[in-house]
Amino acid sequence: MADTGICYKVLGWPILPSLAAASVVGLLIALLFAPTLRLRGVYFGIVSLALATIMRLLISNLPDGFTGGSMGLILSSANNPTHSYYAMLAVMAATLATVAWLSISRLGKALKAIRDDDAAAACVGIHVPRTRLKAWLLAALFPALAGGIEAWYTNVVDPEYAFHVLITAKSIIYAMAGGFGTIIGPVVGTLALLGIDHLIWQKFPVLNLLLGLVIVLLMLFLPRGIVGSLLKRYPQLRQYIA
Repeated sequence: MADTGICYKVLGWPILPSLAAASVVGLLIALLFAPTLRLRGVYFGIVSLALATIMRLLISNLPDGFTGGSMGLILSSANNPTHSYYAMLAVMAATLATVAWLSISRLGKALKAIRDDDAAAACVGIHVPRTRLKAWLLAALFPALAGGIEAWYTNVVDPEYAFHVLITAKSIIYAMAGGFGTIIGPVVGTLALLGIDHLIWQKFPVLNLLLGLVIVLLMLFLPRGIVGSLLKRYPQLRQYIA
């Protein structure tokens, strides 16, 4: 988001080169933080949240003429919001297509083997660090593009929002609600929780409390997520929606 705003507002680039720059910068930052892949479990999660905070503080303290500082950048644009919707839809479709390809590709099978037992995967010839790095870079590419498109849509780049811990946490929670290990699970989880989010926002002032209660109930009664629980009950659906 921030790199798109800098290219678009400060450097005067058109939006498409700015989005391309966002992708490149996202990949470079992912490479910079790749050593965190050595961590596991809760430690990896803690460091991921810490890195988001570090990036927020770094961008907020850069010169105001470059990033807008803590106030961010206002992007003057006559952009039609419909263009942003289609662009975001294209990124989502590309993400789903990539995940679908991964599920049947050699790389995807290697990632599944590492997930199940990285030591056993290494014993059968899988280069575990290199395979993890490929997944890490893919995981950085599409969010970088999506963040750039959001900046284009809102015409605002705010480091306090872009790197807020809740943004990172919500992306994980939405995927959990839909069901890890499925292609459309994160999409279903996002649509469901965002719908509940907007419904609660209109009816009740204590949004985060009630949304948190909904998430707890989902984890208690649907521990595999919405799609995961559906597949457990109707395994024959896996070939259609997994």
